[in-house]
Amino acid sequence: MENFRLIVEIAGGVAALIALFAPMYKSVKKQMKKVELVQDALMGLLHDRICRLCESYLRKGYATNEEREQLQVLYTPYKAMGGNHNAATLYEKVMEELPLEKQKDMR
Repeated sequence: MENFRLIVEIAGGVAALIALFAPMYKSVKKQMKKVELVQDALMGLLHDRICRLCESYLRKGYATNEEREQLQVLYTPYKAMGGNHNAATLYEKVMEELPLEKQKDMR
C-alpha cells in the first residue's frame, strides 16, 4: 500500500511538472521557429549581397584588398552557417582569379 501511494505521489508530481513546463516548451518552440526564420532571412541576404558584390567585381575585372576583405567578412559567417555552392563559386573566382588592380591596356 505504501508503494502504491508513493507511485501516485510521483505520478502526480510528474503531471504537475508537465503542466508547469508545457506552456514554456511551446513558447521556446515558437521562439526557436522565429530564430530559424531570422537565420533563413539572414542567409538569403548574405547570399544576395555576396553574389552581387562578386558579380560587380567580375564585371569590373579586379577587386582591391579592401573589397576582398569586405567580401570575406560577409562570406565567412555565410559559409559557417551552411551557405551554398553558387555563392562559393563566385567568391572563389573573385578571390583566386581576379587581379588586385585594374590591368592597363597593352596596345
